[in-house]
Amino acid sequence: MKIQSTSSIDLILLGLIRNKPMSPYELSKMQGIYELVKISVPAVYKNLQRLEKSGDLVYSIVKKGNMPEKKIYSLSDTGEKRFRELLLSCSEHPIDFHFDFNVPLLFINSVNKGDGDRIIETVQKQIIEKGEYLAELAEKFKDLPFPVGEMAEQQLELCKTLEKWIHKLQQTFDNIYRSG
Repeated sequence: MKIQSTSSIDLILLGLIRNKPMSPYELSKMQGIYELVKISVPAVYKNLQRLEKSGDLVYSIVKKGNMPEKKIYSLSDTGEKRFRELLLSCSEHPIDFHFDFNVPLLFINSVNKGDGDRIIETVQKQIIEKGEYLAELAEKFKDLPFPVGEMAEQQLELCKTLEKWIHKLQQTFDNIYRSG
């Protein structure tokens, strides 16, 4: 059974707010975390509103000094129950890996050698750039509470493995054209 994306988004938002009541703005500034779990900032706002309407979140209005008023969300009793249910439910689903960058690679045997090399090199460059970005995140998140830093390290290790893999793919592609 596949995890519904709204369930995982709900779990993330409820979990973050459970750990520390926050405003929508504060939640939207956690982009590095959302990069690790793939949630867009607009999805944060949209889903916060939905969770509020469903009764999972409650808010208080806070005003500090000359700053405008802001909503600070926290979990309701219903939200606490939903968080625990989602936590258990999401952990029981099979793990899926989907790499969108594989789609053009799927067809490299359908193009000439130059185009195939260009496709592989482009994907390889993107993997390397992603690795550099993830290395920055891992450094940035290393002192955050467990397991955020470990998740950044996980993504970085996966990226390093993909760098090795794309290099082997290039070698195989070269060998096919040499022997063909």
